[in-house]
This record gives sequence, structure tokens and C-alpha cells, in this order.
Amino acid sequence: MTKPGGISIHVFDVSRGIAATGLRVELRAPDGKLLVSGAINAAGVLDHPTVRGEGLTATGIYEAVFHVGDWYRVQGVAVPSPAFLEVVPVRSKNRNGRETNELGGSDSCV
Repeated sequence: MTKPGGISIHVFDVSRGIAATGLRVELRAPDGKLLVSGAINAAGVLDHPTVRGEGLTATGIYEAVFHVGDWYRVQGVAVPSPAFLEVVPVRSKNRNGRETNELGGSDSCV
């Protein structure tokens, strides 16, 4: 039996050298269905079963949406509204349902 792939999401604020703890991330399937709506943990990772491939059945383009502007405001960083990078979509193709896609964000340009 072939083990399913997953989508691993990591986010760090490289300008301050910290994990983007609490940053809201959404993950959508190729059909647009919301699979995950969660927050980055203290290790800089979105901890969700999709990392192990659970819920990922389709091949195609998956979209992760990072709510960067809101996160910086909660952190007390003075950013305009809207910020230069307010909401950042990242699209990744899963060709066969068995790959592991690693998506990362380095929030340093707001």
C-alpha cells in the first residue's frame, strides 16, 4: 500500500528570527474546499493531519493562504492597512497524491 503524501507548512519571521506563532493559515483543495483553517505553532509549523496526507485525495493545485498583515498587527509591528503583503496565497501542485509538498513562508516584507 502506498503511503499518501502530505502538505507541510512552515512559517518564520526571518527579520526577527522567530517562528510566526499564531499566524492564521488556510489550506484549500484543488476544488476550492477548505481543508484547514488554523494557526502556526511555536515550532513554526501548521500542525494538522494534512501533514500526514489525511484529507488529501486529489491531485492538482492546493492553495495555502497566509494572513500576514493581521499577524504583524497582533505582534505590535506598525504596518499600514492594508499592508504591502496583507494576505499571501501560495499555490503548490501535487502531481500524484503521494508527494509531500513543503510550503514555507518567511514574513519579512510587509
